[in-house]
Amino acid sequence: EPDGSLDEQSIATLRGLGYATNMRALLHRHRDKLKPDVIWNIEQGMALTAEKIGAAQLRRSRLYGDVMAFLQQYDLILAPSACCPPGPIAERWVRKVDGHEFTDYIGWLTIHGVITLTACPALAIPAGFTADGRPIGVQLVGRHRGEADLLSAGAAIEEILGVAGQVPIDPKPARPL
Repeated sequence: EPDGSLDEQSIATLRGLGYATNMRALLHRHRDKLKPDVIWNIEQGMALTAEKIGAAQLRRSRLYGDVMAFLQQYDLILAPSACCPPGPIAERWVRKVDGHEFTDYIGWLTIHGVITLTACPALAIPAGFTADGRPIGVQLVGRHRGEADLLSAGAAIEEILGVAGQVPIDPKPARPL
């Protein structure tokens, strides 16, 4: 399997860089209209050093090479679509999973960040439900520019899992968590 152990710091660095590059002017003009997490991301990006950016870009390049090599042998990567089932709507971000505490709202998104950094197409599909009715999904990652094959694989897996007729899934009545 490819080495997807990209650390949270590298993802935060590259995410912050993107936010600073694309949203700095928005922060200066409309700070009062942005949510705290967006402000934090932009400010983190504006405070980055060339050394941090370079290290994160190097790690991203290695990850890309690992994933490309893997996808030469296999049609796709199948991974969880999230690190935990959905939580209460009032919770802005996941704070802890299996004893691991996240210090900010990006940490729990590392599973998505790793895939995003590969520039490969990805697709999340439903795979079932927890015992208390919360949805669980799987993430499929295809070859670079392989969107058509990825969509076909997603449709086939939905059929195999028996969820094809349930898409889109209507919200289920709220149950206590």
